[in-house]
Amino acid sequence: STATIVSWQVKWSTTSSLFLSVVIGLFSLVIVLGLFGNSLVILVILANRHMRSTTNILITSLAVADLLFITLCVPFTALFYRFTWKFGHFWCVMFQYFTYVPVYASVYTLVLMSFDRYLAVVHPVRSIGWRTKSNTLLTVAVTWLVISASHVPFAMGVGVTTIPMSSTCLCNNSAANCTTISEVGICSYVGFYSDPLAGRFSLIGKIFYAAFNILGYVLPYALIITLYVLLVKRLLYDRSSSRLPQSIEAVKSKRRVTRMVVTVVAIFGTCWLPIHVIFALQSWHGDLEEVWFRYLQVVSQVLAYMNSCMNPIVYAFVSDNFRQAFASFLTGIRLKPKTRDVAAADNGNRRCRPLLEQLHQQREDFGFNLEHQELDHQLQVGSELSNSNKAQADGTAGCATMEMTPLCGAVQLTVQVHSSATRDAEYAEES
Repeated sequence: STATIVSWQVKWSTTSSLFLSVVIGLFSLVIVLGLFGNSLVILVILANRHMRSTTNILITSLAVADLLFITLCVPFTALFYRFTWKFGHFWCVMFQYFTYVPVYASVYTLVLMSFDRYLAVVHPVRSIGWRTKSNTLLTVAVTWLVISASHVPFAMGVGVTTIPMSSTCLCNNSAANCTTISEVGICSYVGFYSDPLAGRFSLIGKIFYAAFNILGYVLPYALIITLYVLLVKRLLYDRSSSRLPQSIEAVKSKRRVTRMVVTVVAIFGTCWLPIHVIFALQSWHGDLEEVWFRYLQVVSQVLAYMNSCMNPIVYAFVSDNFRQAFASFLTGIRLKPKTRDVAAADNGNRRCRPLLEQLHQQREDFGFNLEHQELDHQLQVGSELSNSNKAQADGTAGCATMEMTPLCGAVQLTVQVHSSATRDAEYAEES
């Protein structure tokens, strides 16, 4: 960000060139891994119809945000460590705009993913009609639109500020590596700094970064923690409840979900907390002159950027379905859908497609094992599901009474409906 790199050209005169070379190398690694991983996630979801679940739609949104960030922010930051801004006004605007928009989009996509998991686990039946692909796409589109539009005024105020340096000589611990410069170009929002070379913010700069810290980290992270606390409480309640017998697979599913929750929250918090602390210190006190603070600035920024290339690992590579899809895409071996209801929607009666898609979503949320479930519980949940779909019965006659009849000749509801003991398997298996 501009706050971190505003006066690198002056302050890095006493910093090891080897350290900066390592940092730029890490940035290059982030770019390569991030481009490959996030592109692969998007391609396998687009190439496999049966993988287009609500969770995977959100994962696609996250991958798109990471791609934009990696493509339009990370390379310019790496170059800006060693040089003044030399890319002109247009790319300065693009750099600043696509530094913040993808970050906000990523953070609030994580909030949407957490809310989706909360609904699937805590309100599995009631939320079936809400957690549709069309609603998810609409929510993602509105989120991106609001974030993008809110940053347009900021982008309109971005520009390159040229500061005379009186032919300052910058050295990297060796007289042979000295470079004489007469001016420094700073790409930032005009008016952010009361003293650009000291990294001291004006009032508007302090307000901007305070808002970024709160809206871009504290608020969404608090929402994520709250949702996952409620989710884990429900899982623990299901574990202690004697209403339904617990299968071994159900217990394993809960453990996978718990591990995934801890991983998601810990990695997000670890990657972004240091850079937000740096922003808070800089916005109110300016850049500290100590050498350790300069190193801390770079390390915190590298850590935050690494989150963009780790997301595919966290949200995709721990999933058997994604691993199989990756292998299929890279080897050219066609991946067969695991669910028959999607195939039935393609080849069978078109009027059943909406209910089949809902049923496919329910299967993902509830799991697959019915061997240890009570029949009366199946019928009870099936009846609730049937009632939740009455509004759609007009265009899908013969499909609304799914719990008692074959679903368009393809599959019965009793193969789809499951108890809360296994409904949370999707986040470990699909996401």
